[in-house]
Amino acid sequence: MAIENLVMRTEVRSGIPFTWTCELGRLSLGREPESVVFRVVRELINNVVRHSRAQRAHVALWVAHGRLFARVQDDGVGLGAAGVLAGGFGLSSAHSQVLALGGRLELGPADPGGTAVELSIPCSPAPRRRRVPIAAHPARGLD
Repeated sequence: MAIENLVMRTEVRSGIPFTWTCELGRLSLGREPESVVFRVVRELINNVVRHSRAQRAHVALWVAHGRLFARVQDDGVGLGAAGVLAGGFGLSSAHSQVLALGGRLELGPADPGGTAVELSIPCSPAPRRRRVPIAAHPARGLD
């Protein structure tokens, strides 16, 4: 998965230990929503590296109640000290992209400290392929 590779590369490049969980199961998003989720998570991870002064961070993706959730959390200095919201074009753009998909992007303090950002967008399970039993396909000309 592209996000997992991004997390691993960022950990090596930044020196910040990242943990990663992914519980997506069978999921069908489509090209544009997948691209938006990747770009937004990349922006959030880059913000951890650039602004948070974190000692560690966590990235999680999961599905619940017909929605895909992605959460990026760190134990850094938090929103106020980092000044993330002041003039944050990247977060503003991310918010617009998520809204365009009918989703939400929520920023807040992490417990016990740091920042947590969570996005959610509507999704549906991947359609199951209908299997046709072999007996349903009679052999022809094998008399």
